[in-house]
Amino acid sequence: MFELTWVNKPGSSLYIEYNYLENPDYMYKRFTANTYTLAEKLGATVVPVGTYWQYALSQEPAIELYGPDGHHPSIAGAYLAALTFYKTLTGSDVRKITFHPSGVTKEEADKLKAIVAGR
Repeated sequence: MFELTWVNKPGSSLYIEYNYLENPDYMYKRFTANTYTLAEKLGATVVPVGTYWQYALSQEPAIELYGPDGHHPSIAGAYLAALTFYKTLTGSDVRKITFHPSGVTKEEADKLKAIVAGR
């Protein structure tokens, strides 16, 4: 099993430090292509956290998915990743999950669950 991870936050200093990453769109394309190619070669499953992350950024930009360093997840970002793993591993509807962590409002949790459930 491979996790397709998320990209660094736009404007992150990591794009300057590691200029081969160029920008978030390029980084996402590279992550996606490399992850799925390797998973196919090994017969592994991909947990598409980065795909849901990108969609969440476009649909719910007010939910902060990144931690202060622009690389690691916030509590909401970690919750989104956990929802993605749950859906991939169980095939169950994440909208039935009632738990949401401290630091994520019920409204935010419901929006993130809808994103994962709907794609």
